[in-house]
Amino acid sequence: MYAVRTELNELQNSNDGLQARGFPTDISSHECAVKKTVLLADDETIVLEVSAEILNVLGYNVLTAENGTDALSIFKSDSKNIDLVILDMIMPGMTTSEVVNAMQDIKTDVKILLVSGRKIDESTKNMMKNGYDGFIQKPFSIPMLSSVVRDILNEE
Repeated sequence: MYAVRTELNELQNSNDGLQARGFPTDISSHECAVKKTVLLADDETIVLEVSAEILNVLGYNVLTAENGTDALSIFKSDSKNIDLVILDMIMPGMTTSEVVNAMQDIKTDVKILLVSGRKIDESTKNMMKNGYDGFIQKPFSIPMLSSVVRDILNEE
């Protein structure tokens, strides 16, 4: 996580750092007229905090949850404004599948990005067939997260 925080600090403090990594040099100019909102759920506090910080720097509004139950509660109260849900694949309480199914009952076109320390195996591939929009493996770099999120949200 130190390396990610260092990379994030470089991005925040240096236009050259942003340009070299393919990010706009003026983050505010990258923001849409209406910022996209991402709901991020992870039971690992440091991953949740750093990922939220990264997404904020990239210009997104971020809502956070420490488990699937909390993520579902937030989603129920604000589903119309949530553009993407990023879920850790394994969290305590509700399973990821249960959370996603409940979210899809509320908003059928919800975009879901799974995050896991596990590699893509058969069970992950099977989960991906059930309406998930992407998968990213931990640890991930800032450019990787940015690229995957932008692809899912169909941003340039």
